[in-house]
Amino acid sequence: MVFVMGRLWFAALAAVPLLAQSAGERGWQVLEAALKAAGGRERLAAVRDMSFDLQSRMATPMGEMNFTSKNRLVFPDTVRQDMTMPFGPMTIAFDSAEGWRKGPPGTEKIPPDQLRRTIAHLKNVNILFRPPQDAKTVRWLAVETLEGRACDVIEVSQAEAEPAWLYVDRSNGEVVKRAYRVENSSGGMANVEEFLSDHREVAGLRLSFKVREMRDGKFARESVTSNMQVNTGLKAADLLRDFRQAR
Repeated sequence: MVFVMGRLWFAALAAVPLLAQSAGERGWQVLEAALKAAGGRERLAAVRDMSFDLQSRMATPMGEMNFTSKNRLVFPDTVRQDMTMPFGPMTIAFDSAEGWRKGPPGTEKIPPDQLRRTIAHLKNVNILFRPPQDAKTVRWLAVETLEGRACDVIEVSQAEAEPAWLYVDRSNGEVVKRAYRVENSSGGMANVEEFLSDHREVAGLRLSFKVREMRDGKFARESVTSNMQVNTGLKAADLLRDFRQAR
């Protein structure tokens, strides 16, 4: 009994530093661990552009749909997606100022309110590439087990986006889940959970190559990444040039 009590006493002493930390301090440490695991804050910040292909399965009101897409991104927020859908080719291209959607029916501008929601969503998806600089925007929430992996859960706040909850594997620093809320077209809010897996090395970074997205607890999308390239010299103007010239 003395031995057991001694172990408990030792464990209590070992826990004192963690308990003494504020939620902000601990959250910042977890975020830095996640950034280090992904390649380091400096290397992530040095990413200017990315291109990659996706093989996706998505839930729609008509049932599940499979499609492929070529995706190009110039940081911070210029995106072009050229998709091959069951009903034909479709392209979505935008930056923070304007956007377009082109498909078999023709080309239309993305409404400003939808564009605002899309940019906010993009901020949370790319949070590790442009992480906060202010420790006050991060706080530790809890330890949770996710698919057998013990994770620190932190909340990260950003301007013009809903707070994001990152689930960071305590053993290796990998972000295995992102959770946040998004505004839908009716003005309501939806809970988004993105489960990240198949982390691989590319250009000195370690990134997830598979994501499974749930919305309000229901399957929304699953995507597998291939052919990822970083800093190939993409220009934001080139991604939107054909749409801007046609207006």
